[in-house]
Amino acid sequence: MRIVCLIVVGALSLVVGCGSSTPTVGAGGAAGYEEAPVDAMPPAAPDAAWPLPRSHAVPTGTPLPAPSPPPAPPSPPPARPVTGVRAKIINTQAIAGGARIVVDKGSRDGVQVGWHGVVLDRTGNPMPGLAFVVARARVRVSSADIGGATLYAVTGLEVWLTP
Repeated sequence: MRIVCLIVVGALSLVVGCGSSTPTVGAGGAAGYEEAPVDAMPPAAPDAAWPLPRSHAVPTGTPLPAPSPPPAPPSPPPARPVTGVRAKIINTQAIAGGARIVVDKGSRDGVQVGWHGVVLDRTGNPMPGLAFVVARARVRVSSADIGGATLYAVTGLEVWLTP
């Protein structure tokens, strides 16, 4: 009695005869294949990548080089000069001939006394006749007087301040 083993790997199949005294291997797995002794199979090709060529081998007893230090972090970009600040009007007060406004940007935001400003409408466009000069710049707020402005015209709007 003869036992035949079928080994299937992908599209390649091998039939190995396991019951005879001399193991045999046949290719194809279909009826009518020819058997060949296992000793007649060609030897496998040696792996070309192993062993490594001598140029890549590290001699024994040679100390490994120290790891290189990590690269220095990049320096921060230079401070960008303040070209303009958008601020919200947070307080208004009626004065003779106009209105005094207080905005939510001050010296910590770069605003200084003498800066020019203009009131912006709700769409962000400058309103004609509502230009001013910053009279006081504190740490968190700045104030200015706008001649000819009414409280109703400037309450709740924003301003654009430039040096």
